[in-house]
Amino acid sequence: MVASPRATLVLVSAPDALPGLDEGFRAIGVRLVRIPVLDFLPRPVSLLRGALTEFGTFDTLVVTSSEVVTTFVRPLSRLIHAQGPSLEIWAAGPTTARALRDRGFLRVHQAAGLGALPIVEALRRSRPRSVVYPRSDRAGPGVARTLRRRGDRVLDLVSYSVRPRTRLTPREVRALADSDAWIMTSPSAISALRSALGNVGLRSMSRAVQVWVLGERTRRAARGHGIHRARSIGGVTTQEITYYVSRWFEHGADERRRLRASASTASTSTARRRTGPRRSAHAPGP
Repeated sequence: MVASPRATLVLVSAPDALPGLDEGFRAIGVRLVRIPVLDFLPRPVSLLRGALTEFGTFDTLVVTSSEVVTTFVRPLSRLIHAQGPSLEIWAAGPTTARALRDRGFLRVHQAAGLGALPIVEALRRSRPRSVVYPRSDRAGPGVARTLRRRGDRVLDLVSYSVRPRTRLTPREVRALADSDAWIMTSPSAISALRSALGNVGLRSMSRAVQVWVLGERTRRAARGHGIHRARSIGGVTTQEITYYVSRWFEHGADERRRLRASASTASTSTARRRTGPRRSAHAPGP
């Protein structure tokens, strides 16, 4: 199936999210507009190396994003390889697993699902471990706490900070308004878009488009920001997302008209509530 050549989808994400998606969408006639709403600030490698050296030998590395590969795995590859062939590396999602393999770590485990929690669930069935868990400052200490409760020794290490963009260009705002659908990749991306558009702007604009998210955690975050019709895409690979989007665009024209009409009705109702009923020109004053 090939969509209308004017079909447009906006990806709200980190700068390098989902490589290869542009080509996949182009093949089905969908134009992809990327709006990067997050910036990443790596921590000094010297601090990370010191913490890893002090922690000592470890047998498990949990990697939950490709940015961790950039900020932690790549500069500390020698120390990680030194743990030997018994080291288990767990990746959250195919993009992260591919980034690890590109760095020479060929034996990478993947849990079923996105994020760290499926990995924690997979590790729950094994012996206690020595786990290194590099993460963003937004991820929080919950995963490390859970692992420690089951008896694991854990290095919970912030390897980079996430900074949301607070302003979008007029061109990016127009792209959001004129598109058929959005894909938002993470709770941080949703929060950043809200910061740039404001609560009212985000809710108003999202009513007129189909909104997709990656994973149940991101869908819950979308609902928390007032995007109640967000749907979670079942897959996370480029092929799975492209197939999902192509199926929707089979009926995209009718769906878009319904969403636009619904958003227009909601805007009119809101305006009437704000202004109140109109007074007749012949009605007496108070």
